[in-house]
Amino acid sequence: MTCEEVGREIDLGGIGKGFALDQLKNFLIEWGAEGALLTAGASSLLAFGPQAWPVELAGSSCCMRIGLRNEALSASGIEIQGSHILHPAGDDAMPTVPCNRVWVTAPTASLAEVWSTTLMLMDPEEIMDFIAGDESVHTVHVDRGGRIQLI
Repeated sequence: MTCEEVGREIDLGGIGKGFALDQLKNFLIEWGAEGALLTAGASSLLAFGPQAWPVELAGSSCCMRIGLRNEALSASGIEIQGSHILHPAGDDAMPTVPCNRVWVTAPTASLAEVWSTTLMLMDPEEIMDFIAGDESVHTVHVDRGGRIQLI
């Protein structure tokens, strides 16, 4: 692997947090836990068990509450850390009007983390076609233009 531009790095923090949550869930189930809402920071959540856990999606100017049950939620965005997500094909490949934030629910925290970052690299109009039929994504919400919408 080579790096052609000084200062580039690959940050596996989000995926690492998702993996840690998935492993913690497995340990808790082995130890007899029937349910929990696990968090690795405000952007990484994992719920399991019979109960739906209320979770707030906090956008740039509004909020939305969803119920999280037997799935994970990951958020990626530009408002807290700035434009830190880079498209591998270069800046010209980034969406012309990026989302402020993308939330993805998925069967595992690792998958939610991967998808939330990936979908930040796409125009919201393209997301539905891209994920159509893929069972590794449950829902996608975007904050764009000051409102949160389900894609």
